[in-house]
Amino acid sequence: MGVQTIIDGFDVAMPGFSRTFDSLGGTDYLGIKPTESQEGGYYTAMALTFVTGGAEAGAEKSGVNGLKKGINWLLKGGKTFNQYKIARGGTETLAKIATSTGTQRISTEFHHVFLTQRLQRAYNLPNWMVNNHLNVWKLNSVQHSIIDPYRYRFLRAGFKPKVGWFGEYNWFTKF
Repeated sequence: MGVQTIIDGFDVAMPGFSRTFDSLGGTDYLGIKPTESQEGGYYTAMALTFVTGGAEAGAEKSGVNGLKKGINWLLKGGKTFNQYKIARGGTETLAKIATSTGTQRISTEFHHVFLTQRLQRAYNLPNWMVNNHLNVWKLNSVQHSIIDPYRYRFLRAGFKPKVGWFGEYNWFTKF
């Protein structure tokens, strides 16, 4: 059994790096951590420690798979928008308003404030970055259409003139 520490593909024999291999509940993982140098400062590099050979030979594969899963979650993880809506209480109909062009349904909706779904699709952003409490606000249909021109397009034509900051139906209208 040997211990091999790798930083960016190179073997490292740097004092102060922790060479660890731990087991938690039977699950092996790689030790990844910077450690204090002999001068009292910290190395900026991080050590990846693989235990190879002997009975732990399979640990290298399981450790790499764990690392891949972590990186995959950072790049793609988090709740989808539908999962996020359900976790926040979902949508519900608050009112139905008769207009000259039909009935306008007012419901609770979710609005992406800073990072939109269109931006997420264009730049392949992870769900956790787009679907979170800071970026997604729960609003009603009128509030949503006041701040989102894409949402405003889908209001009934007979209802649009009544919606606005100072309209009959505004941000403060209770449904």
